[in-house]
Amino acid sequence: MPDSRPPSGTRVKRKRIKKVRRRHRPAWRRMIARWTDFDASALAGTLGLLIEGLLILMLVLAPLPLGSVAPWAQSILFLCACLLVFLWSARSSLQGKIEIVKTPLWFFAAGYLLILGLQLIPLPHSLLAILSPKTAELYAALVPGYPNTTGPMPVSLNPHATVQEIFRLLTLGIVLFVFINHFRERRAIVRVLWALVLVGLFQAFYGLAEHFSGSPHIFWVRPADLVSVHGTYYNRNHFAGLMEMLTPTVFGFFLASLATRRRSWRPSGQPLFQRLEQALSKGRGYRNVLLGMVVTAMFLAGMLSLSRGGAAGLLTGLLVLFG
Repeated sequence: MPDSRPPSGTRVKRKRIKKVRRRHRPAWRRMIARWTDFDASALAGTLGLLIEGLLILMLVLAPLPLGSVAPWAQSILFLCACLLVFLWSARSSLQGKIEIVKTPLWFFAAGYLLILGLQLIPLPHSLLAILSPKTAELYAALVPGYPNTTGPMPVSLNPHATVQEIFRLLTLGIVLFVFINHFRERRAIVRVLWALVLVGLFQAFYGLAEHFSGSPHIFWVRPADLVSVHGTYYNRNHFAGLMEMLTPTVFGFFLASLATRRRSWRPSGQPLFQRLEQALSKGRGYRNVLLGMVVTAMFLAGMLSLSRGGAAGLLTGLLVLFG
C-alpha cells in the first residue's frame, strides 16, 4: 500500500473545528418573545368576546343588588365600565383603526356632563346670585357668615352627591359608547337582546312571585312597600323604569321574530290548530311563545308596580313602537 504520510520537511495545515455552543436566552427574554409573537387578529377576536361578555354580565348583574343604588355597587360598575373602554381601545389598536360612530348624542352627553361639572366650581356671591338666586338665598339663610366670611360657594348644595351623579352618568355613557361602536354585527346584537330578555324574565317573574307570596322580600331584605311589585329594586319607581325600557325592547324583538315567519301564517287551507302545531314543531315557535310570555309578564309587573310615571312611560313606549 502506498504511504499516505507526507514527505518529511513539509508542513501540514490542520483545520481546527470549533464547536458552536448554543447560547440559551434568559427566561425573561423567552417570555417577552412569546408574548410579542402573537396573531393580532386572533387576539382582537378574543378581546371582542371579552367586551361582549363583560357588557352582558353588567346588564344581567347590575339590577340584582337592590338596583345598584349603593355607592359600592356603583363603584364596581364604574370600574367595569373603565375596563370595558380599555378593552375596546386595545382591540381597536390591534386592528389598526379606531372607528367612532358620529352622532349628535355625544355632543349632548358632553354638554350635560359639563353643566354638572360647572356646578362644582366655587363662585363669588355676586355671580352666584345671578346664575342661581335661590341657591344664594339658601346659603345666606343656612350658612353663618355668608357671604362675608365664607368665601366663594358652588352652585351645588351637595357637591358629594353631584360627584356621585357625574360618575354614574360616566358609567352609563361609557357603556353606551362601547355598545354603539362595538356591537355592529347582527349576532352580537341578538345576544345582547337575549340578555335583556333574561333580565326582564327574572325581574318580572321574581317580582310577581314575591308579590303574590303574601310575604314579599327582596332576597333577605323586607321592603317598606309591601303593596307594589318591585323585583330586586328597593324603589318601585326604579323597577317601573326598568320595565318601561325593557318591555318595548323585548316586544320589538318579538315582532321582528314573528316577521321572519310571516309566510307560515298565511291562509293555506289547513286548520288553525294544525298550523299552530306545525309552527311549534320548530324551535323558533317555542322561542316566540317564550318572548310573548316575557312581554306579558313584564307588562303586568310594570303596571302592578303602581308607579304612575312608570305606567305612563310603559304605555308611551308601546304606542311609539306601534306608531
